Order: sequence, then structure tokens, then C-alpha cells
Amino acid sequence: MYLSYTEYKKLKDEGLRKEANSKTLELIQEYLNSPNLNFINLVIEEAQGDKLQFELYREIVFPELLKGYRNADIDSYKKLALTIQNIYDDEKIHLELGGITEIDLLKKIISLDSNNGWALAKYINAQIEWLKYCIHEWPSGILYNGNGANLNECTEILNVVDEVLGMNNLKEHCELLNDVKTKTLKYIETLDNKSILPSADRAGKS
Repeated sequence: MYLSYTEYKKLKDEGLRKEANSKTLELIQEYLNSPNLNFINLVIEEAQGDKLQFELYREIVFPELLKGYRNADIDSYKKLALTIQNIYDDEKIHLELGGITEIDLLKKIISLDSNNGWALAKYINAQIEWLKYCIHEWPSGILYNGNGANLNECTEILNVVDEVLGMNNLKEHCELLNDVKTKTLKYIETLDNKSILPSADRAGKS
């Protein structure tokens, strides 16, 4: 592998972050002079879900994954999902991918391989965590992106519940999913009641 990467890792492991970062430009040049896609796999695997160094990701890892993304390559989708925090933290990259989210990437994998166990598990877990957030202020209301959900957003929540309920091996989640559904339907009733109140009554209840 690249000598500069070995030196980069040694400095990083010793806690010399500034010195390690200074090695990045040397590493980028070394990679560009002799590209090796196995290096991409190595750095993502060694990161174990942690963010990669900014320039290392932007100049080496992302360009290779972008090529695969544009060719609808499942492995590239997976690696982008594994490095999603790097994407979220880099506005330029995030815009280049159209503001993509981890959920979007997992959906792309599942659409190409409906039996992909890794993507299905990640997708289900991500949606479960989102649904937990949606109801975490109950009985005050149902949340969506930090605000009270409107009718269309409630419909989206219910659609996600039905989608996840329709997936396999979800016995451990059924209670939560049914709870989200019940609470969202109750919340919709309050929205409907507010919508039919005369304007004077709405003002009096606000």
C-alpha cells in the first residue's frame, strides 16, 4: 500500500492529528500517481463507520464512489451509505449528490437487490429510529422535521409504517409500529377537528 498512508496512520494513532493531516496531500498525490481501488475498501473498512479525514475523502474516496454511483453500482451505494457523515458534512459533495440521504442510498440498493440483507437491516433500523422520533413528544403531538406534522406528513409517516410492517422478520418492531400508527391516526383526528372549527373558535383555542 502507500507509504504516506502508513505514515499518516502512525501519526494519527499517536494522537498527532495536525502532523497526520499534513501527510494527506502527499497521500493524495501518491494515490493519483498510482490509483488502487483496494485502498478505498481499506480506508472505509478501517474507519468502522467513523468519518474519514476531509481531504482524504473528498480527493480520493469520493471521486471513485461517484463513478460507481453514476453507474448504479450497488457496492458504491453501500460505501456512500457507510460514509454518509462525510457527505452530510461537505456541502459541495452533498449538493453534487442532489442532497441524498442514507435512506435514499439504502432504497437504491434495495430497488436493485430486494434480498440485500445488509441494506434491509440498515433501512429498517433507520426508519424505526425516525418513527421513534416522530412520536417522542406524544401526547403533545406528532413531529416531522422538528415541527408538528401536517396532514401530508402524517400520511408519509403512515406509509413508512405500512412499508416497514410489510418487510420480513419484524416481530420485534410490530408493537412500536402499531403504536406509531395508532398515535398518528389520533393526531390526524385533532388536525381534522381544527380544520372544521370556525375561525373565531380557532382563535379562541390558540
